[in-house]
Order: sequence, then structure tokens, then C-alpha cells
Amino acid sequence: MKVYIRKIMKHDITHEVSLTAYVYYEFFDGRDSVSFQINGEGSIYDVTFNNATDLRFGGDFKTMCRLLEVRLGDFLHITHNGNGMYSIRVERANEASASKYYPFFTGTRRHLIATIANGVVSTQYIR
Repeated sequence: MKVYIRKIMKHDITHEVSLTAYVYYEFFDGRDSVSFQINGEGSIYDVTFNNATDLRFGGDFKTMCRLLEVRLGDFLHITHNGNGMYSIRVERANEASASKYYPFFTGTRRHLIATIANGVVSTQYIR
């Protein structure tokens, strides 16, 4: 399963959540907008991509973060389900420390695109 994992930093709590151009084009296919479901269930949220000074999640993205009660140091797991539909879930910072992907988030690194299969993490992008 291909996943984009985003570590939440202080600026993400007070402002829009940023993403890199690589993540935008390689994971979100350069689309103007996509649809999200929290944990793959229930309501559909429309997410746009803003690019005033740098790429940021717009639309309903902050609403989802509030519903997920995202906090500093948490990790957002975003999975592409096909046809512009994505699923998002949060993993708390204290839970993530035991995960196989956690060692990739050293220093100020906050973006990871990887394939995770049978507990093995194959990285495609780290920044």
C-alpha cells in the first residue's frame, strides 16, 4: 500500500498544512482538488491545493485535522484509494515511535511517501 505520511509541526497547527511539489505531483497527481474520507468511512471532504507562496492543503483539510484532534508531533497517514479519493487517519506521536517508518523522521523531516507491505517500509521520498 502506498502512503503519504506527514509529521505535524508547530506551524501546521496555527496555519495551513504545507506539502512539497514532489508530494503534490507524485502522490496527488497534480490535481486541483481531491476527496478525502476520515479513516475511509463516512463523510466526504473536499480538499484543494493552494499555491500562493508554496503548496498547502486547502478546502476542508483543516476541518478534518480538527475532527481528528491533530496535535504537534502527530503523524497524518494518507492513503490513495483511487479515482481522486483519499483516506486520512492520525497516529499519535507516542504511538508512532514504535512504527517502522518513525526512524525516517529525523531532524526537521516531515514528509514521507512509501510503500508499506508486510511490515516492510520501502521509501520513495523523504524530506
